[in-house]
Amino acid sequence: MKKIKLISIVWLLSTTVFAADYTGIQLTFNRTGTDAASVEVAVGDQDGNALNGVTATLESTSFGDLKSGSAEALSNGSVLAPNSYENQPGSEITYLFKVTGLNASFSFNKADIDVYAMTAGGGAQSNSGNTKRNFQFFVSTGSTTAVSAFASKETDTDICTVTDQNGGLFHSVQTMTAASAQTATSPLYIQVTLKKTAELGCYAGIGLVKLYSDAQDPDPDPDPDPDPDPSVHHTFSKDKFYTIHRFGNASAYFYQSGNQIGAGSLETNKMCWWVFVPTDKDDCYYIKNGTTGKYVQSVKGLAQNVPVAMGDTPVEFQIKKDEKSGSTKGYYYMASTDQTISTESTSETLGLNWSQAGGSIVAWYIRSGVN
Repeated sequence: MKKIKLISIVWLLSTTVFAADYTGIQLTFNRTGTDAASVEVAVGDQDGNALNGVTATLESTSFGDLKSGSAEALSNGSVLAPNSYENQPGSEITYLFKVTGLNASFSFNKADIDVYAMTAGGGAQSNSGNTKRNFQFFVSTGSTTAVSAFASKETDTDICTVTDQNGGLFHSVQTMTAASAQTATSPLYIQVTLKKTAELGCYAGIGLVKLYSDAQDPDPDPDPDPDPDPSVHHTFSKDKFYTIHRFGNASAYFYQSGNQIGAGSLETNKMCWWVFVPTDKDDCYYIKNGTTGKYVQSVKGLAQNVPVAMGDTPVEFQIKKDEKSGSTKGYYYMASTDQTISTESTSETLGLNWSQAGGSIVAWYIRSGVN
């Protein structure tokens, strides 16, 4: 690993393009035939408004033909369901979707599936009687078809003991929360699985898939950025855009990459512009990406060489020039102030660092004149 040591900051003018503001996406369907290719998938934002430049397709299913039926929701093509499958405990109904054109700044930590109950013949399933219509629900995501688990609801859920109906079928929204948020890729593959867990009961279909974030706006929110106290020392201005790079290395410019910080050559189409928002302490700032408005997150508690995250919450960093003789003289260190800041110890203060091997910005200990 080649360390960034301390960091040089260069001011450049820039025209900033801000990402579209959406906190969720939802997929809805229009089936005109019986195979995956006959399904038109519409992509909306968290409120169902169409997203320009974002498209989706149904790539495959775990079964054969899609079901039509007498129920309106099936005959009009708005609900997808298998025409036939094993319909035994452990049987799975799986759909794989591909979404392209999502903003790299879009992150999500929750998933909804609107699940419909129906008979094997495509008619309305009764919600009465003692029949168990139990299913479990799983959502996986990834940048390729080799998706990884994202969120699940692994408690047995009777999908027909509900009162809401749409298109002649009982339905319910199954909500899942992930252990941690994920950031969108393009393409983003979404795999939805309904797993049957009871021997008796009905078929199941889906009418909507939604990924979204329930994160709240950060508080305190420094926007609009306050004017700094003139009695406090600050080197950098909140009214300028900066680039950040390892001094003398044209391949180590910071840019936001998903919910982390990448490093590479300076390309203006990347999210490589940064704003330093002064706090009320000498040489301390929030480090904000000028394109997404996200903030560099704390390095406290991270292991060495672990990538540093981006997020909604402002985190204060001390950014100070090293004047001590040695290999780091003239560099700036960046360390979050939620830890003891010492530049004289090799194992006390974590700062931002460049991982040449990983092409990213990671946590690493700082030491004046050395690291």
